[in-house]
Amino acid sequence: MDESIVYVAKIIKPHGLKGEVNVFPLTDFMDRFEKGQTLLLKTDQSRTLAKLLIESSSIGPKAVRVKFKGVDDRNQAEAIAGSFLAVFESDRHELEEGSFWLDQIIGLDVFTLSNEKVGQVVEVLQSQANDIYVVASDSKRFLIPAVKEIINSIDPGKGRVIIDPPDGLLE
Repeated sequence: MDESIVYVAKIIKPHGLKGEVNVFPLTDFMDRFEKGQTLLLKTDQSRTLAKLLIESSSIGPKAVRVKFKGVDDRNQAEAIAGSFLAVFESDRHELEEGSFWLDQIIGLDVFTLSNEKVGQVVEVLQSQANDIYVVASDSKRFLIPAVKEIINSIDPGKGRVIIDPPDGLLE
């Protein structure tokens, strides 16, 4: 059985002539890009995953510059540009209790405290203040702030989010 993978970055473009690439992180855990870490390369052309060992890296304001073992020139770096970097799901970092991965939230059904179905989480918008769940019903979309005053409970195992919406939120 194939183990699921989780994307942690996208390779944007080569940097320089010695095989370095700029990657856009899709994770908050920047230790994924430290020297000695191994990431999985997922290209559009291949169904298999290649393991890439990080030889060096530096974190910039917009991207992480990474040098992988075996990617030694610009041509090799260009060949992997546009690809995704991943880890096996079992290698995810542990989150503190009450925190969830975005892919655990997307797809959950949303209900009010009185068990009225609001819709399904179709997207999570990330803002500086808090996440916002985009909840779609048959006819409407609602923006639900992911704050403790509104989110009563999240249970991925049961596929449910329970909310206590203030007046006007679901109009």
